[in-house]
Amino acid sequence: MDVELFTLCDFAQINQEKFTIVGTFNSLFPQVFPFRYSSFYVACRIRLEKGEEGDKAFSFSIRENKPNGKDLITPVKGDIHVVPDDNIDAYISNFVLSFNNIEFTEPAHYNVVFECCGFKKTIPLFVKKTSL
Repeated sequence: MDVELFTLCDFAQINQEKFTIVGTFNSLFPQVFPFRYSSFYVACRIRLEKGEEGDKAFSFSIRENKPNGKDLITPVKGDIHVVPDDNIDAYISNFVLSFNNIEFTEPAHYNVVFECCGFKKTIPLFVKKTSL
């Protein structure tokens, strides 16, 4: 398995197997805490090769970047069912997740984590206070 694309963004959609992604980021700069971020998206594309067919459980989470860090949201879980097909060399799965009204109580470093079949991909999310 290979993660070809994994990003936070202001907007994402999939139309006819093509991504539209607007405003990728990895930092937020609120002036006051607690801070509620109205909406953001996670866009992800994975590639599975021949021999990786079958059912694949996956999850997305946002958790604090510290030992035993707690989840900021309830992890989003799902399954991919990959059916063997002799006419293709690889299988592509695209995901777009929308998160709304996520509350950040203090400045912190978080990790957005994608996990599937023992594979783990992480991108940072920095929430930093700016002055008024």
